[in-house]
Amino acid sequence: AYEYQWAPSTCLWREGFKWIRLPKPELFDLGADPHEGHNLAAAQAAKGAEMGGALEKLEASLPQVPLQVQPVSVETRAQMESLGYIGHLAPKAANFDLLPDPKDIAPIIPLLIQGSDAMARGKFTEAIAAWNQVLGYAPGNYRAASNRAVAYLQTGKLAEARAEAKRLLAADPDSSSSIHLLGRVESLEKNYAKAEELYRGAIQKDAAFLPAWIDL
Repeated sequence: AYEYQWAPSTCLWREGFKWIRLPKPELFDLGADPHEGHNLAAAQAAKGAEMGGALEKLEASLPQVPLQVQPVSVETRAQMESLGYIGHLAPKAANFDLLPDPKDIAPIIPLLIQGSDAMARGKFTEAIAAWNQVLGYAPGNYRAASNRAVAYLQTGKLAEARAEAKRLLAADPDSSSSIHLLGRVESLEKNYAKAEELYRGAIQKDAAFLPAWIDL
């Protein structure tokens, strides 16, 4: 959800009610409304607050399970990165409420899917068109911007790729992928010393960022 730049949702079922934590929360009486057609969050604010508090207590009681990451080959990671699947995660919002509710950006969800599918098929011009539509509706969508930068690079639009990467870095100065992307632009323009400097900068931000190691 953070990568696509909308708020993640978390649900709690309790005593016949369902609470969905979102910037615009939802509360449903499943006994009277099994199809969840009537949001009671405003009408039953006290019940919503009770459910929200119960959800927070439940989350606090859960054990912290370490994330298990399956290794992939250098070649696979490099290929996935070139298609926009790796290294383009959006910075998490400091405040949950700063992210839009998914209900408010529903029109762009098919476009996000369309753009991702075009990237996977190597149809980068088609992907750019989809990302342009997403960013026209939601200019701050980090996923669309980062993938459009990759698509620009893949189609030889180096000036556009450079400008996009710089905008991404302004939003997240610690983005190893954006620094690496700038390095790839410099390399294609035969500015090899500058490209090496940027690749090393990406590695300094994230020593495990394999695409920069490969290009270096």
